[in-house]
Parts: sequence; structure tokens; C-alpha cells
Amino acid sequence: MALPALATQADKNEHYRAVLAAYTELVTAGDVEAVLALFAENATVEDPVGSGRLIAGADELRTFYTEICRRGMTLRIDGHIACARASVACAPIRIDVDSTVTHDISVVQFDDNGRIVRYDAHWGPGDVERVVAGAERVADSLGDYEHLVIRRRGRIVTIALNRPEKLNAFNARLHTELAMILQRVGDDPDSDIVVLTGNGRAFSAGGDIGWQQAAYESPALFEATVREAKQIVFAILDCEKPIIARINGPAVGLGATIALFSDVSFIAETAHIADPHVSVGMVAGDGGALIWPHLVGLARAKHYLLTGDPIDASEAVRIGLVNFVVPDAELDRAVDAYADRLAAGAQLAIRYSKLTINAGIRALAGSAMDVGLGYESVTNMTDDHREALAAFRERRKPNFGARRDPS
Repeated sequence: MALPALATQADKNEHYRAVLAAYTELVTAGDVEAVLALFAENATVEDPVGSGRLIAGADELRTFYTEICRRGMTLRIDGHIACARASVACAPIRIDVDSTVTHDISVVQFDDNGRIVRYDAHWGPGDVERVVAGAERVADSLGDYEHLVIRRRGRIVTIALNRPEKLNAFNARLHTELAMILQRVGDDPDSDIVVLTGNGRAFSAGGDIGWQQAAYESPALFEATVREAKQIVFAILDCEKPIIARINGPAVGLGATIALFSDVSFIAETAHIADPHVSVGMVAGDGGALIWPHLVGLARAKHYLLTGDPIDASEAVRIGLVNFVVPDAELDRAVDAYADRLAAGAQLAIRYSKLTINAGIRALAGSAMDVGLGYESVTNMTDDHREALAAFRERRKPNFGARRDPS
């Protein structure tokens, strides 16, 4: 896209609006390379308006715009730019254009993975747009959630587990919310592709110990968990839209289950997968005992489910547990490219192919899920499970005893 020659137009305001419009068009289109080329050409020394000096933060500003594009954020021009759903870490940036125009991006808060959860953005003379992503969430047709973040890029919707301080471990609320959104996303008219991931440095660490302790002390609470567990698995299988797992970090227990039930999976090379239900004295009844043998065969599945041993990314790909392993820094690019490829395909053919492929495992799930969750409910009340929870709290190895009947 050709931009007006910098600093050659008499009307600075008109020039400002023209360049800003071009810049916004590129960002809205998600053309990362074009925006970065524009930035590299102009903004490292001067603001794109061409009349100001960049005081500080060139690298951070570059990162900021990279993330705006990558996440398909919606921008509009109405005397100012309004941004939504930002997520990148950068230092405070100020660009003085002239005596009347100031660009100011002030990062207020970021998460463990270096993503912004709150920032202020000032654009243009007298125009201020406050964007608070997370604290003041942008409404989405899929609903508003406490522990899920929804992002949209074209007809691709990303659902991110959002308890990064707990490595996205499931508590009762997150479990309920995931069951709800997986059922809703299948009927969402504004998306064709679904990406499942976790915010922060983990995909999901599995069940939160506090949640497990509550279920042990009040077994009736586990009844809701059982119902939701079935909803989660069947919602993934029955959703016509392809679901891509973006495994950005450890995927453990239930985290592994939802990643493996997804249709296509990408794993960062430093991540690992494990289903250590047995390590806490429980059965992998939430779907692990169904999906692992389906993907890697009975022999390998029994080894990993009877020991709870973790499996690294490269080995997971080698044995067919997941599809692709990529360097951590390339995970987003790889997932986005694959999602774009599917989104550009024949949607009915893709959807019905998924349902046809899943017909066999769905029929098996009809019986296997009830058996697995029944056995998991039994082990939820055992002494071994109680000992495992106590050992975790006391930071020691559990001392499992001889077989004892639940009481």
C-alpha cells in the first residue's frame, strides 16, 4: 500500500489522518509483515505522520503492533483509534509528533507469559481511548466467563483457559465454563475454526488440588463434575467445526484429555503431556482412558496411564499422540497458518469429514465414558486418593497402602 510522502503535505492534520487510515487498514487486515515493514521504514526514527521523533521504546512498539496484527484486533478510525483485546508486554511508550499530537501507550499490567492484560492508549490530539482487556472484557456472543478468554480473528475463534497463576488448573468454575462454551461454540454463526489453548506458560495442569479436596470431602460435588466431563468430551466430538489444540506448555490430566480429543494438535517443543490420574489415586475416567489407546494403541496407552509418566513433545509426535511439534517461538505462526488454511477450505466437506471420522470413537465413548467416570467416582472416595492429596499439600511422596475398599 502506497502512503503519502512523509513531511511533504501542507496540511499536517490531513496527512495524519491519511497515514493513520493506511496504518489501520493494514492492522485490521492482519497483515503483520506489511505493518512491520511500514514501522521499520518510518517509526524507528519518526512517527508515521512524519513530523515527530520517537522518544523511546522502538522495540516495544514493534512488538505491540506485531501482537495487534497476530490477534486480529479490531481497530476503527473515528478521530482516534480504538483497540481491543491487546496482549503483549512492552514498556511505556511515548511518541511526540508535534506540539499538539501525542501518541502514548502505557502498559499497566501483564501476565506471566508477557501478555498485556491492561493498558491505556492515547491516539491523536485530544483523543483518548482506554482499553482494559480482562478487567473490562469486550462482550462476545459466546458469553462472558470468569476463567476463559475469547479471541476472534476473522472466522477463527480462540478459547483460552485463563488461570495462568495456577497453570490453568481446573477448578469447579473453569470446568463448568469449559463445558458451557464447548457446547455453544458449535452453534456460533461467526466462526468456522476453533483453537483451544491456555494463557500463560501452561496449557493446563489438570485438576486443581483444592477442587479435588472439596470433591473428596463432599462426594456429591463430584456428580456435577461427572456430568460436565461427559459434556466436554461429547461437545468436542460433536462440534462440526475443526478444533485445533495449541499446546503452549504442560498439558496434564484433564488438560491432556481436551488437547488429545481435539482434531489437530500443535505442541511447543518444550511442552510435555501426561495423564497422572493414578498418581493421585484416581482413574483417568474423564476421557483419558478412551483417547490415549485410540491414538497410540493399547500397549503404549497402558504404560502411560498406569504409570502417569510424562511424554515430551518430540516423542508425543513420534508415536502419534499429537500432530506437530514446533519451536516455542513459532507456535503461534504455525497454528495461525493451519487455522487459516482450514478456514479457506470447503467448510461443509471439512465439517462432515470430521463427523465421519469421529463416528467410531463417539460410539465407543457412549459406553466407555460411563464406565470410566463410574470408576473415577469410586476412586474419588478412597484412602489412596486422600493420601495423595495430603502428600501434595505436605510436599512429600504419597505412601499408598494395600488395596482398601472405599468407605
